[in-house]
Amino acid sequence: MNKLAIYQQRRVELAKLICAKTSGGIAIITTAPEAARNRDSEFPYRHDSDFFYLTGFEEPSATLVLKINGAASAPELESHLFCRPKDAEREIWDGIRLGPDAAPVVLGVEYAHSNHELDKKLGELLADQDAVYIRLSESAETDRRLRHWMKHVRAHARAGVNPPSEFHDVENLIHEMRFLKMCMRSIPCVVPLKFLRVLTFAPCKPASPVCASTILRQNYFMSSATAVLKALHITVLLLVVPTLAFSIIVLVIPNCVVVNSA
Repeated sequence: MNKLAIYQQRRVELAKLICAKTSGGIAIITTAPEAARNRDSEFPYRHDSDFFYLTGFEEPSATLVLKINGAASAPELESHLFCRPKDAEREIWDGIRLGPDAAPVVLGVEYAHSNHELDKKLGELLADQDAVYIRLSESAETDRRLRHWMKHVRAHARAGVNPPSEFHDVENLIHEMRFLKMCMRSIPCVVPLKFLRVLTFAPCKPASPVCASTILRQNYFMSSATAVLKALHITVLLLVVPTLAFSIIVLVIPNCVVVNSA
């Protein structure tokens, strides 16, 4: 599975979790903001991990919006990416930008827009949606923008447009997905004994099926126990060696001097 397919599959998995919870809705995931070092320079940029987990996109000022409908077994998903538009002058200083035109092909999203259109487009996407999945209380700026989007939707209430009535924290769902890596998701729940012996040192019976999550917990506890034993071993050495050295200096050496003098 190539990287593009992995990110697409992750978005589908998130859509299934959302459909199982509220039968659809809008998910809004933003990347990390840039941090200014001083007036004319910024710190080296680090993308948001949750955003990168779903897109593989590392540029700042980007937002992923997922429009989700349908059943949990086969959700209908639209991925909208809002990113910085191409700007030849700014790219001289900030580096090459992907741009909305190339984003659908490179990132595998259905739609891509300039981030300048986020407020307008999101007001349209939120219309007639029951639930919104967003990072709740992430920052004052995020709360302000959410209120602005909701105000835009409510302004069309007389035209029959219904605003969302439920708000959920999208981080909980994404972190639940990130708890197990993609390679572990491909391991069957019942692990054959010959593979089990490679993954864990704990004894087991051939007839006893073991869940992959149990294997992870066993490995974690065994690693922790090994680290504790090593720490105890070092502590004992640090206590015993100085004590022996002190005993030799205080007791043995004076006796040897007395015997030689006699």
